[in-house]
Amino acid sequence: MQYLSLVFCLSLLLVTHAVHAEELVDDDEGQSDHENSGSWLDKITPSTHSVFMKRFEEEEGEESRYLLKTYRPNYILPYYYTGSPDYAAYENDIPDNQTLKHSEFKGQLSIYVPLWEDILGSAYSLQAAYTQLSYWQVYTESQWFRETDYEPELFLTTRPHRNWLINYGLNHQSNGRGGDNERSWNRAYVDIAASGDDWVIGMRLWALIFKAQSSDIHNPDIEDYLGNSEFLVSYKLYESTLSLTARNLERISHSALQATWSHPVTEYLSLYAQGFSGYGQSLIEYNHHTNSFGVGFALNDWI
Repeated sequence: MQYLSLVFCLSLLLVTHAVHAEELVDDDEGQSDHENSGSWLDKITPSTHSVFMKRFEEEEGEESRYLLKTYRPNYILPYYYTGSPDYAAYENDIPDNQTLKHSEFKGQLSIYVPLWEDILGSAYSLQAAYTQLSYWQVYTESQWFRETDYEPELFLTTRPHRNWLINYGLNHQSNGRGGDNERSWNRAYVDIAASGDDWVIGMRLWALIFKAQSSDIHNPDIEDYLGNSEFLVSYKLYESTLSLTARNLERISHSALQATWSHPVTEYLSLYAQGFSGYGQSLIEYNHHTNSFGVGFALNDWI
């Protein structure tokens, strides 16, 4: 884990150094004081206009600070196939003595809203986010949701550089079942991400908190399977976006990989494909290994 964090931090430093060197070249070309005046957004040339800056420009143009915004990818997968579901986890939940199907519907809703921007004139803003991930057994005779995971967050955002984004947050995730099938944990985390014109790399590190009120009761070994870190690499290739998420690389035997592809078909909708392999496809199966694949549509992606 220490080596992975070191490599990531060195990558961020290299990106920053490269951008800073480009700024120095621009300064040497004889920009006048008048040309350097104006907002800091105006000083950014198109060649260094990162994914983050494009997003912030769009959001700063919105009239309402309380407008809901997309957070993580929002998608629906009408066909999602799970190779080896954990049948034992659902033996008391399947209605009408049906069989758990490999094929189902999967969907994710993920939004956030700014609560307090530029707190007391500082570079920090307070945000609230909500993510809901659902697996729906739609191809059975009596359709039922085999799992829904709910994830509210509260976090501080800062942008120390136009290519960087850092979030400091608190996170709760639960499947809301109660009893023996309850799965939940609480985390304090830091997100560090860097972006260029057509790429984003990110790292989320977390520590479990309030364990006695949550994870110790329902799933005391969840840290062994879901780890303390998640890495993201997302790249725009022509019109398509390719992304890879890796979790728990500090424990390779319990790690998870998720790869996605999206391609726009309209201004607001993209074709979307997703593959998963590892532990923690959902909270109810946090300690179960499976391979899955799905196809559908997305409203947004990491880029």
